Amino acid sequence: MNKKNLKQITISLIVFSIVCLITAFIFNTSVQTIFYTKLSPEGGILGPLKVDKANSVYYIHVLQSVPTNNWSVVSGSVLDENKAYLFGFGKELYRESGYDSDGAWTETKNDYETKITMQKGTYYLEFENETSVSKPRQAGIVVKVEQKRGSSLFFFVAGILGIIAGVIINEIANRTISTVIATMQSSD
Repeated sequence: MNKKNLKQITISLIVFSIVCLITAFIFNTSVQTIFYTKLSPEGGILGPLKVDKANSVYYIHVLQSVPTNNWSVVSGSVLDENKAYLFGFGKELYRESGYDSDGAWTETKNDYETKITMQKGTYYLEFENETSVSKPRQAGIVVKVEQKRGSSLFFFVAGILGIIAGVIINEIANRTISTVIATMQSSD
């Protein structure tokens, strides 16, 4: 292949990548907010969540403020229409502070997010909390559930791979790779 053909392939790959990344961005936008509520510190059940279309993507954001030098594990479970367990998710939330040789420090993780893909049906979301915090100081759990347009993962990965391939082909077309290798070999 000549340099002109390689440049055309590079441009095509870059355009393909841009289209994929724009599509991923569009698929990652929210269609609607299903739940946005504050549960008790112990947790609770949200639902029913009626999924009308197979492979629907839902974004779940969980937030709980944890007092300094404490932790909390907020676990979520997806339940079927009979409230039987299907699968779960969760993370440890914490707030730590102290002093070291650099002075005072604080580290906080008070939220997490996940995406789940659901089949057509009726579901419930159950949240439970295990914590080191005593009840009078414990904050409630804020849960936001949004429906996304679709899964953006394929388009995002295709866009990144297209950019990488485009850069490599461009480097081959410009012979910059072989020039760098030749320079390195001649310096030895």
